[in-house]
Amino acid sequence: MSEDIRNHVTFATTLFNTTEVKDYFINPCCFGDDCAQWLINKLKAQSSVQVDEKPDQEDWGWYFFAKLGQQIFWVGVGLLEDEDRPHTWLVFVESQLSWMKRKIFGQSDQTELLAVCQALDQVLNSSPEISDIRWYTKGDWNKGEQEGGHSSPAEN
Repeated sequence: MSEDIRNHVTFATTLFNTTEVKDYFINPCCFGDDCAQWLINKLKAQSSVQVDEKPDQEDWGWYFFAKLGQQIFWVGVGLLEDEDRPHTWLVFVESQLSWMKRKIFGQSDQTELLAVCQALDQVLNSSPEISDIRWYTKGDWNKGEQEGGHSSPAEN
């Protein structure tokens, strides 16, 4: 159940652009291309997760695909507009396993989902410029329950 896995992470850093709107942004708020590329580069260097070469843009931020084993995940990256937590980024990992494969055929990618989240956690924790790392379940994030968070995507 991906609702139980902490697959949303926020963190603070001044490493990435948060002020200069680029001419290729779909919308003025589409910061995160440099953050997504940084994550791609770090994941390639530090983990067994296969990732795209470059991120693609959405109307709110950036994304790339990650693959572990036969499972594919969508990784979203965007700047949070939170006055209480400046320079805070959100990264979330979503399964690409279809509803039919999950519900009808009983397939699961939860082990791989957790491993991708743990690889991201390792990348974030290995950088001294990254702070305030907080993990959340999708359910808690969608309900707006972002107080506290957890220090890891895995159970404590």
